[in-house]
Amino acid sequence: YRDFLLDKRQDGLDVEIPDTVFDVYDLAALAYLYKRIKETDAICEARHIVIDEAQDFGMMAYCALHYCIHGCAYTIMGDVSQNIHFGFGLNDWEELKALLLTDPADSFCVLKKSYRHTIEISHFATDILHHGDFPVYPVEPIIRHGAPVQVEAVDTAKDKNALLSQAAGCIKAWQAKGLDTIAVICRDQREAAAASEALRRRVKILESDPDRAVFGNGVMVLPVEYAKGLEFDAVLILNPDRKAYPTDDGHARLLYVAATRALHELCVLYSGSLTGLIADPVPPRMESAAPPQTRKPSCPPTPQRPLAAGQRKAAPLDEKEEILATKRKSAGQKPVLPKAAAVSAPEKPHKQEKAASPVKGNTAASAEGSPAPLAKKTAASVTPSARSADLPPFGSPLPESLLRPAGHSPIDLAVRWVKKQEDGLHIQSRYGELRLCPVRGNIIRVTFSRSGPLMQEVSPGITADRTEKFWQYKDTPNAVLLSTDALRLQIDKASGSIQYMTPEGRLLLAERAKECRQLDSQPGGTYRAWLFLNWLKKEKLLCPGLGAGEMLSLQETARYISASDGRLPFVFSDKGCGVLLASNGLTACCNLRPWGPYLYTEGIKQLDYYFIYGKWQDNLLDAYAYLTGNLPGQK
Repeated sequence: YRDFLLDKRQDGLDVEIPDTVFDVYDLAALAYLYKRIKETDAICEARHIVIDEAQDFGMMAYCALHYCIHGCAYTIMGDVSQNIHFGFGLNDWEELKALLLTDPADSFCVLKKSYRHTIEISHFATDILHHGDFPVYPVEPIIRHGAPVQVEAVDTAKDKNALLSQAAGCIKAWQAKGLDTIAVICRDQREAAAASEALRRRVKILESDPDRAVFGNGVMVLPVEYAKGLEFDAVLILNPDRKAYPTDDGHARLLYVAATRALHELCVLYSGSLTGLIADPVPPRMESAAPPQTRKPSCPPTPQRPLAAGQRKAAPLDEKEEILATKRKSAGQKPVLPKAAAVSAPEKPHKQEKAASPVKGNTAASAEGSPAPLAKKTAASVTPSARSADLPPFGSPLPESLLRPAGHSPIDLAVRWVKKQEDGLHIQSRYGELRLCPVRGNIIRVTFSRSGPLMQEVSPGITADRTEKFWQYKDTPNAVLLSTDALRLQIDKASGSIQYMTPEGRLLLAERAKECRQLDSQPGGTYRAWLFLNWLKKEKLLCPGLGAGEMLSLQETARYISASDGRLPFVFSDKGCGVLLASNGLTACCNLRPWGPYLYTEGIKQLDYYFIYGKWQDNLLDAYAYLTGNLPGQK
């Protein structure tokens, strides 16, 4: 290998030949050669590799690693703006993205939010980067203001120690404010050693040798290379003149690292000529620089969904939506998932839908009396949902931007009061009102409204307009119990979650104990609802397909289950129970553990679904046909 390097040097290439110690790039090359020549078996010791501070390693290391251990997943994190190595490391992400992001399940994500610095420090550091000739990945600091960054010139003509004296005064002022951790950052080790010796006569200095240093409260004097990865309450950058920090890309990153070590206060003291990275104005061509993106980030803030009522044209999504594979199906097998389908915009609602008024009053049959028809179905009972042509293809993957449920304030579903009415059992919480209406002994209609009265009419697509007359409930100190001849429901009073059981007490399905339901609306009138369910990991989930007898597996995946033929989505398990969502709009099922499992729907103001119990699949499909008037895949 050394002979090979010598030959390359003789060919005129600038090759550094180590004397006794090989660096990481030599080791990467040797590993690559060894794997090509000698090691024939697949390396399978790792299933997932996590790399932090990714900017510190160059492409040779990544290429060798990818070649030697290619059958596993990678999580790679870093900040290319902090690449302080001039001759190697990552200066942007493009080469690495081209190497690793080759599968539809792969994603590249820019994390913009910064929680470390004040706004003043963040803007000061970003201006330093803009002096370089490289793309600057944007930073969005949290709204936390602090003291302005101090940039002060010190006249050392009369007193050569004036710079260090002022530095000591700045440190004492910070200590008087109660700032515990303080760093004085110098250009290199030689300057750091000299500054540490001089400052030690004025203030107490901690040991700064990395082999002996103990990090804690106090003052440390460090070269900028040793400061990377650390943070301090206050930072003093000592004498960053034009000689120490020329105006080039490498020194811009180096000074950026020094500035971003500060949490609350930052001071720059210099004598002579201040580096152009601070003194010179930001070049106009770089003020609005944005990183080149060959592949847009896969996890920006959730975009507004394009299904608002009355919306004629949808805003484009911020990303090329793709689903992440979260579990490998077998050892060494790389997950391959199809790309998500695009979602079109809904048409404008018909005039009669806009003009119709909601049906008011109690029109359901009494729980004690005979079955009676409910109110006539009207399109006004729900928010106009997507037309069939606007729905994503049935069974297509759910986009990553929709996988994570929307953020929200705390949801309080604890039971406040319970009341039996003609249309079912009403349970009130601070978050909203829940109604449980037995349709038959083995079918329970569940409706939840966050605001406004619960809808009395059944949803379009439901033909079974009746209420079971033989049911009862019991209000206990810890739970509310509802019983029919085939089911027993237990509603936890502390969380409001529902457990569906057989009369013998066998658990069929349960809502998530914490925040089991979530409803929200976005600007433009888009209503969204999440129903969080505790399906078991090994529980087999199916959804009837578009054709007669076709079934879509929902095992460890996230799919759209809304269909263009107008039928209502139905998810059932091999435990003999299912959930029919009374929604003709966009509907999805997520059965991926990091985010779900949950059912998601858009376009209706209230969560409305039917829990169905059957001992086997035919029973469940018969119940589906009873509710909708037809079997799945038939009209």
